[in-house]
Amino acid sequence: MTFNGHPRRHRRAAEAGSARGVPRPGTRPQPATGTAPTLTTSTVELERPTKPDETSAGFLTRYDWLVRLANFGELLLACLTLIFIRNQSAKTNAPPVEVEEFPHSLEIENRTPMKRENFTTKKEITKKHASFNSEGLKRR
Repeated sequence: MTFNGHPRRHRRAAEAGSARGVPRPGTRPQPATGTAPTLTTSTVELERPTKPDETSAGFLTRYDWLVRLANFGELLLACLTLIFIRNQSAKTNAPPVEVEEFPHSLEIENRTPMKRENFTTKKEITKKHASFNSEGLKRR
C-alpha cells in the first residue's frame, strides 16, 4: 500500500461504518447491509462544586492589610537595591587614587633658598650709539 491517500480512505471508511472498505473511484457506493459497528461513549458526571464559606469581598477585606504590607516591602526592597547599585557603581567608576611618586619621608621641609643674581640693578649697555640727527630724515 502506498502513501497516496489509501490509509486515510480506509480509516475514514472504517469510521463511517463501511464493512467493505474503500469504494473504488468511478463506482457508485453500495448501500450498507447488516449492522455497522458504532462507537458509544458514556456520559461523565462531575461532582458539583460546593459553595465557599465566605464571599470574595470578605476574603479581600480580611487579607487587604497583608497584601498592602507585601507591596510596601517590595517597594522598599526596590529602593534598597537601587541605592546599593548606585554605591557599587560609584566605587567602580571612581578615578584611581594617584600614588605619589616620592614618599613623604624623602621630602625636606627646611630648605635654604637658591642663590640668584640681583635682577633689580640695571646693567650698562655695552655698545654706545652716536647721537641721533633727525635732519637726515627730512625731504628736500
